[in-house]
Amino acid sequence: MKKYLLIGLFLLGLFIYPIKAISGNTPEELYESLQKRLASGWNTWDTRSVLTHVFLPYGFAVDLNMVDTDGSRVRKFRIGDRAKGAPLLQPGPHSFDGAYTKMTIDWRGYKLQVESAAIGLKNVILIRPLAETKKGGRLVVIPESLWKRGNTLSVDSLGFTLASRDKVVEIKTYIEGELLEKKGREFILSLDTPVAICCGENMELDEAIAFINDRARDFINSNQKKFGENYDCYNAMQSVLAWDNIYDPGIRRVITPVSRIWSSEWFASEDFGGFTLFCWDTYFASMMLAVGNKELAYANAVEITKAITESGFVPNCFYSNNFKSRDRSQPPVGSLAVWTLYKQYQEKWFLELLYKELLT
Repeated sequence: MKKYLLIGLFLLGLFIYPIKAISGNTPEELYESLQKRLASGWNTWDTRSVLTHVFLPYGFAVDLNMVDTDGSRVRKFRIGDRAKGAPLLQPGPHSFDGAYTKMTIDWRGYKLQVESAAIGLKNVILIRPLAETKKGGRLVVIPESLWKRGNTLSVDSLGFTLASRDKVVEIKTYIEGELLEKKGREFILSLDTPVAICCGENMELDEAIAFINDRARDFINSNQKKFGENYDCYNAMQSVLAWDNIYDPGIRRVITPVSRIWSSEWFASEDFGGFTLFCWDTYFASMMLAVGNKELAYANAVEITKAITESGFVPNCFYSNNFKSRDRSQPPVGSLAVWTLYKQYQEKWFLELLYKELLT
């Protein structure tokens, strides 16, 4: 009898104690899985320009430039850029998952509205001139394979095709608009008339507009239903956070720095962009993100906490080249932020993942 009891207790122990390792549900593994889910689909992932639409995890990209009649060209579009000659951007709604985005651009008198809508492999980018815009501008559409992912790119008269190395994922892109010229892989179109860039499905202009309008309506209705009288406040907060949301290929993480400008200028590289995370800014961002997106809230709280220095404190700033302010921190709000997220979502693994660092 005693023999069978010991065997029973041993088998029970096998089920209880190693279950996390067997099922792959350690806090670290759960977080890795969360990051992989975040880093997927179409979105404005590239920190260098909000007009670069990227499909993750493969790094397919559609980059947009503008050209004036004198040949001057703008390649980077960054909210709040105060450099001489930089385009003025007015950010509009932006869903966290890239399902819908809206942006107004003013550069040298060219005034445009740029919207995008995405479902799965499909992404439609719609560029429309506003009534008061200057005439004669040109839009340059450039297919890219970012971050040395080994993708293949082919270009034809109608558009281009981006495919993964193993050809498992392939996205054909069609361009609808007044094509003026084609140089290599660059498509140059008139900005006097609307342009639709349709990734994953060939659409006429009216079909692209209808697709965009449907996604915009779904996005607005969903938030209005969820937040009611607080919709305007939430919409403003979500827009700011979502336009700052990026993927950094150097650390293979989705994060939400306070500024794309700082991220792309401080310790950045031409191939990979860059990021700049600040201590309590990132913790406060995680608390704001928790209102509408648990995964992004977790990601930011984890990344700034895991930036902990050798001396055992979360640094004031952490850059993409692994520079950290090893001489200073900021007010210790990390535990407050993490506890706030736990009270909302009640997932103990999240506390287990960060407890050791927060304790120090």
